[in-house]
Amino acid sequence: MAKKSTLWQNDVMRASRQVQQLECLYKVSQVLAAGARQQETLAGVLAILDKELGLNRGTITLLAPEGNEIRIEAVHALPQEQSSKITYRIGAGVTGKVMETGKAMIVPNGSQESLFLNRFERWNVTKQELSFICVPIVIDNQVIGTISVDRPFEQ
Repeated sequence: MAKKSTLWQNDVMRASRQVQQLECLYKVSQVLAAGARQQETLAGVLAILDKELGLNRGTITLLAPEGNEIRIEAVHALPQEQSSKITYRIGAGVTGKVMETGKAMIVPNGSQESLFLNRFERWNVTKQELSFICVPIVIDNQVIGTISVDRPFEQ
């Protein structure tokens, strides 16, 4: 009986952490949506996420003005030169799905999720399994971008 109780407590703690992470990301997305100088704040937002959530790496994407692709606008602990070459299509991968649906996604284990495109080859470099969290940035009920972070996978 004690073992069941301990497993249940671990599940509750894990769920609580995930809720805390989602709440933090949503708060940041609201700051971005309200700010007049979004470009100037993107790197600062990722720094806040690093400090508050201990993210390993993160990105902020925005929908291109033409509306046909999603571009990476800011990165944290990822190669800047590589990020400028990466784009996503709406509906493709986790980022594209979040853009399409306007709903956050949590990928507990990136290597086990077919939607996780691994464009930065994250676990090839770190040799570590990761969890991936992506939330939409919404202005006037329109999804204009995403904030995503990855962290070490916790079983």
